Amino acid sequence: LQHHGCLLVRGLLPRADADELADSVERAFAARDGSAGDERHAPWFAPCREWDARAGGRAQMARQWAQQCATMQVVDSPRTLRLVSAALVDTGVVAAVTDYLGERPVLSINKTTLRRIPPDARTAWHQDGAFMGGETRAVDVWIALTDCGDGTDAPGMHLMPRSEEHTSEL
Repeated sequence: LQHHGCLLVRGLLPRADADELADSVERAFAARDGSAGDERHAPWFAPCREWDARAGGRAQMARQWAQQCATMQVVDSPRTLRLVSAALVDTGVVAAVTDYLGERPVLSINKTTLRRIPPDARTAWHQDGAFMGGETRAVDVWIALTDCGDGTDAPGMHLMPRSEEHTSEL
């Protein structure tokens, strides 16, 4: 991470865990897109009341933007949040990030998202911590739950082989 700015770990999750997490993502999106607040779908989709209380209208604006980008904040799917949290701990990601940062990491509601990418997706999405300010250290973790990239019909991810000081140049 310090030298190249990224680390790629293939097979981080056991296949059964990846399948369970992928299923929960599908359930979360189905509940969000079809429930309109219907309690029968909770906890697959249950907008986080604490986020609403603390962020006011910004939480709803973030949800609307996320829906336009085929994403969802994981905090709005309690079951999926539990699975994501367990996966990060069980695979050693939390321990590795703790060692790297020198302190236990926290998840950001704005950065911890679920994303479904259709095969015809544009590649304009990026994620970094620049919006949190230069004094905030961040480590992004992306977990592909399905086969993607070269040799598949699903887009993959491009990794930058170095850290960028100024993301506005990207």
